[in-house]
Amino acid sequence: MDSFFSPTAKCRVRWQDLPGSGVPLIFVHGLGCASSCEYPRVVVDKAFGGKRAILLDLPGCGYSEKPRDYSYSISEQAIVVAELVAQDDSPWAGSLAVDAPWAVWRGAASLVAGNDWFTRFVDLPKPKQLIFGEHSLPDDDFSRLDALGIPTVVLPGCGHLMSWENPTALAAALTAFCN
Repeated sequence: MDSFFSPTAKCRVRWQDLPGSGVPLIFVHGLGCASSCEYPRVVVDKAFGGKRAILLDLPGCGYSEKPRDYSYSISEQAIVVAELVAQDDSPWAGSLAVDAPWAVWRGAASLVAGNDWFTRFVDLPKPKQLIFGEHSLPDDDFSRLDALGIPTVVLPGCGHLMSWENPTALAAALTAFCN
């Protein structure tokens, strides 16, 4: 497991760099979870296609330190993600920055701007899709995306906890989107 010191969180943040091909896909878990626990079954699944993966445990979660004087706000957690990507000594960060330098800045900037995730997602000027578990439907966002012509994927046999309930379907959906 790798780590770096986050100036924002003032703690060591840990992440796993799992071997594979291409620029890595960075997995960022939801609040109260840990990528080190949520996503290993997804990234080792044959349906993931051997892509390289970074599993990040945000401050306060999983194997990362749990600082007392840190806000744990979504915007500060997003800054920590940007700090990971900006690590000079990370061999994959350089390839990400060379292949798509605009993505590093825009991606990090968009994570900390505003609070309306749906509007930011819709306005993102890049290919996008949203994945839903069938047990999470009906969902107003699903209908709104359909009306806007934004692709959605519905994974069978699961709800919100897709990585636990159907890791193979999630791996296949991520691979299809990345290809």
